[in-house]
Amino acid sequence: MNWPLLILVAAAPPDALLTSSARLPAEKLEVGKKYEFIVTVRPASGWSAGKQQPAPLLQIDVPDCARLTGKVLTEAQQRRNEFIALPFEQLLKAEETRVAFEVTAAPGPDDRFGLNIVGYLNSADDSDMRFVRQRLELPLAPGARAQPGDETKSSWGNDPTLLKIGDKLPALQLPQADGAMVSLADAIGKKHIVLTTYRAFW
Repeated sequence: MNWPLLILVAAAPPDALLTSSARLPAEKLEVGKKYEFIVTVRPASGWSAGKQQPAPLLQIDVPDCARLTGKVLTEAQQRRNEFIALPFEQLLKAEETRVAFEVTAAPGPDDRFGLNIVGYLNSADDSDMRFVRQRLELPLAPGARAQPGDETKSSWGNDPTLLKIGDKLPALQLPQADGAMVSLADAIGKKHIVLTTYRAFW
């Protein structure tokens, strides 16, 4: 007789495994000037990041009053050898990670950077690996420090080329594993369509 297999995974709360923070400089934020905010991540005692998997990934939602000024990857560069979408994503360093931005309009009281921190942590003896995801909200105010945010509110930066919830998917063709091309137009109205993305390490 075949019995169903039930696997229970005890997932430790992310806050118990990773401490993350972000802060802005204390100086006044002026329109047209460039600044940096600093993100710090620290695994809990007995855990490490970037040992068997790449370092945790930072995803940045940018308010309308600011613009990230870091390196921008072309589509060809992302396809060739990059799985992150700079400047809206970057791998976090073991120490402090600095993110450059320019203030493009006077920040309002509700303007803030949304910071998603996602990745894997390994136990010291490599017997356990846990996925962690945290959301921070960093107000655009002098000396501001990030607070925990709602993990369901992510806009994936302000790259105008990215699809948003509610957008109509454009006509496209994608290759199958055998190289044959599949057209979205051939499936609409005939089949269920699931669109997924495969990141480099999850």
